[in-house]
Amino acid sequence: LGNELKSIAALTMPADLPGLFGRMARVGVGGPFGAFVGQDQKQSDTYIVSVNQAGLGMPDRDYYLRKDEKFEATRAAYVRYLTTMLTLAKQPDPAGAAGRILALETKIAEHHWDRARNRDRDATYNKMTVAELGALTPSFNWPAYFRAAGLDKATHVVVRQPDYLKALDGLLRDTPLSTWKE
Repeated sequence: LGNELKSIAALTMPADLPGLFGRMARVGVGGPFGAFVGQDQKQSDTYIVSVNQAGLGMPDRDYYLRKDEKFEATRAAYVRYLTTMLTLAKQPDPAGAAGRILALETKIAEHHWDRARNRDRDATYNKMTVAELGALTPSFNWPAYFRAAGLDKATHVVVRQPDYLKALDGLLRDTPLSTWKE
């Protein structure tokens, strides 16, 4: 954990995020999206990189967006948990950081597809080149991510939720680096 925290602390500009996300993916630490190699759903004799929505510390979007008492209590408990973890990791301003993390994850959740839409095999199969993925998310350096994640041989990807990635591009651009580091 110490090396990962040092890598995060060393970030100086948003352009560093793709490399960090890729390195973290290699050691099993999640980010705002996931990327994995698996069989191509429409060409089963081929393997391909799939990119999908992620970035939530709680199970799914409902935990962030539903307004009923159960989910309000769960969010409050999550902020307490984050505060405890950040305190144990000796991070500055743990309570403030926990609030900022919840706010960012809530913005991410607003763009997540719901469970029913995620089960639509056609809607979640959007094959494109790495260059087309870059055009979808111009603020994010996919080649740097893929290099750091060990996926740099990929020429094509399947993007499961393209409008999520497009929205995430705005969040990556507009959210302060300090919040991503938290």
